[in-house]
Amino acid sequence: MKRNQDPRRTEEEIIALYWSRNEEAIRQTADTLGHYCYAVAYNILGNPEDAEECVNDTYLALWNAIPPARPASLKHFVTRILRNLALNRYKEQNRDKRGGGQVPLALEELSEVVSDTEDIPADYARKELLESVTRFLRECSPRDRGLFLDRYIRLEPTAVLAERYRVKEAQVLLILSRTRKKLKAQLEKEGYTL
Repeated sequence: MKRNQDPRRTEEEIIALYWSRNEEAIRQTADTLGHYCYAVAYNILGNPEDAEECVNDTYLALWNAIPPARPASLKHFVTRILRNLALNRYKEQNRDKRGGGQVPLALEELSEVVSDTEDIPADYARKELLESVTRFLRECSPRDRGLFLDRYIRLEPTAVLAERYRVKEAQVLLILSRTRKKLKAQLEKEGYTL
């Protein structure tokens, strides 16, 4: 029996389309990562129209960034662009508002581990820090790693995570707290001052 082949391309093929300035790259990115991008943007912005606009802005930024950039992972590259755009839009919209939202809460939780200062000298230091965090997450259990990434990358509410992982919300909060403490200890051990 013959398998149905997915018309979507691999990340490397999509990146090659960007490098050749083929507009098919944007459609392929949308087909491959569109739902993921929308979910991340919606989790930050909480508004369908703003999330959709942010995703479209991400595609434009991606088009402008590749080339010269040649990302090793398209999904990670898109996520970084998307999060920056969505967080900037969120800050702009909520400049005078305080409290209540998932975004400030998640970012506040994570600020215990990684500061938001620009004191880190350059991309090299940031890359080393990212590699340290990645190594740490690889050592975590699949559940703890999933919770951490869903909370701090996708900025999902803890109640949603509790339902998805079939645990109580208090347990999600406890796991996230313990994971942040372990990450902080690991980074301090590697010489990062937090």
